Amino acid sequence: VQTLLYGFQLTHRERLTDFSSRLAAQPEAANLQTIFRETLKLLQVRKAVLMLAANAEVLVSVDEVRVDKATPLLIRDLALPIGTAPCLSHNRDLSRIHPAFAGLPWLEAIVPLMAGGQPVGLLLLGQPIPDGYFNARDVGFLQQLGDTMAVAALNIHLFESSRAMSRKLLQVRDAERLYLASQIHDQPLQQVSYLANELERLSSQVDDSVAEMLRQHSRALSEVAAELRTTCSGLYPPVRQQGIQWAVREAVYNFRRQGNCQVELNVDLAAEVIVSVDVATSAYHVLVEALNNIGKHARATRAWVRLYQHEDCLCLLVEDDGECDESTFLSIPDLLRGQHYGLAGMHEWADAVNGQLVISRRFNGGTTIRLIIPPPWREG
Repeated sequence: VQTLLYGFQLTHRERLTDFSSRLAAQPEAANLQTIFRETLKLLQVRKAVLMLAANAEVLVSVDEVRVDKATPLLIRDLALPIGTAPCLSHNRDLSRIHPAFAGLPWLEAIVPLMAGGQPVGLLLLGQPIPDGYFNARDVGFLQQLGDTMAVAALNIHLFESSRAMSRKLLQVRDAERLYLASQIHDQPLQQVSYLANELERLSSQVDDSVAEMLRQHSRALSEVAAELRTTCSGLYPPVRQQGIQWAVREAVYNFRRQGNCQVELNVDLAAEVIVSVDVATSAYHVLVEALNNIGKHARATRAWVRLYQHEDCLCLLVEDDGECDESTFLSIPDLLRGQHYGLAGMHEWADAVNGQLVISRRFNGGTTIRLIIPPPWREG
């Protein structure tokens, strides 16, 4: 009788456990949306909306199924009961929770996602099929799911905030490297070069014994100047200021000098195409990290780098014929847990310019990394 009335409860318990573990392992909005849609299939709900708090004042729609995009709701205008119990249309006029719900004739249930007594999201659900109503087991499941999703929504907010801070730190560190390079170049390097030239000039005005000593000091200072130039170039390669086309060539040239594997370079972007500084910086860092991974871990004999424009997007392609490391395909949370900060940084550099980093196995063995940056990526 219980099975006839409520279905297989074990399935719902297993799914709830699965949802909880997945949300805990990967606190990402895309993962929450996937679980939202799987819930609809489980309950056989055709129409639904998932809303999450964009900030402390407003809820916005992040996913809709067979309905129009929901209007953002001010949290202060919600009249939700204390607790996390779902609100059903046959028990309560849902328009009293918010006037906007009066314009949703399909709305059957509202599941509050509550954390600390405050709504962090809402599930707006239509009628399930074939019965058209939620039974007691469904309501209990939705309440537990609402608790799980509320915790996940908070974790997602914290995770996204930490990622935003990480991207900001990457940009700040890059700016600091530029500042240090310019300071070294404009002050110590210029002074050391000046002193080396002065000592060389004075060596021609004194006797031979003193002249040789001055020339030795001049050569020593010239070596120091060369080391300072190398340091400046390492902190912030000057070629980056000359455009992404030359920056890509410089990165590949430096990698070739290591002699780890052969690299075929193809720059299909015209020289007159000027890429914005932010986009060029992100693409450069992704390329350098990809080449570093090839040199350190892939054991590749050949690599291919291509910079090109596909339709309206700027694309950077890096391929190798080496060993494909499974850690390459981990999610960002798992990359951070495994301390794969280089790979995580590649994703952050891509996200900093609204780009997409796609990593896959190469057909003939090895790894393919594709950075796709949508417009606007041109300067001006």
